[in-house]
Amino acid sequence: MYRRNEGRFARLTAGFAPLLLMSMLMLLTVDAAAGGVTVRDVTLWESDKSYLLDADIDYFPTDTVIEALKNGIPLTFVVTVKVRESDSWLGWFERALTKRKIRFQLRYRPLSSLYEISSDHNQNQRNFVSWKSLFSNLGELRQIAIVEAGKLDAQKSYQVEIKAALDINSLPLPMRPMAYIDSDWDMSSGWSEWPLHQ
Repeated sequence: MYRRNEGRFARLTAGFAPLLLMSMLMLLTVDAAAGGVTVRDVTLWESDKSYLLDADIDYFPTDTVIEALKNGIPLTFVVTVKVRESDSWLGWFERALTKRKIRFQLRYRPLSSLYEISSDHNQNQRNFVSWKSLFSNLGELRQIAIVEAGKLDAQKSYQVEIKAALDINSLPLPMRPMAYIDSDWDMSSGWSEWPLHQ
């Protein structure tokens, strides 16, 4: 009797295995389609009495974001960098020693079929033939000055916090209410922390 029930259980679970596999694949597909931003790597170094930042950021735009860009909607991404004391008892409530925001504006020019990036960090406008190369280049930050070495106390330790996000407030006014509630527009890395070695 026990063996008969055991065989019935094995047949039932074998029938669920393909469904379970399909469900897991669907979840992975949904996660990939959800888009997002990831700060992958940060390098901090000193040059000319200032600390500079290099960062690699991965952008995974959703279909909604790409479609808006292709239809002439300019998109603004903001990278925010803060330097603060590591050991302060105030933690997140403490005011940052320095805070810098770098804005990047992305556009599509239908007459030339080119995508472009302009920023307040680098006045040069850069053009790309595809949105993939546009977002790949957007993710390469190089030689961003974040703090003067003279502002740091050698007896204290510091950390750099970085976040990259789509600025929904920069969208045309009629689009903003929907963008705030639609997860397709939620493109933010959240804060990540990196130690600043003196």
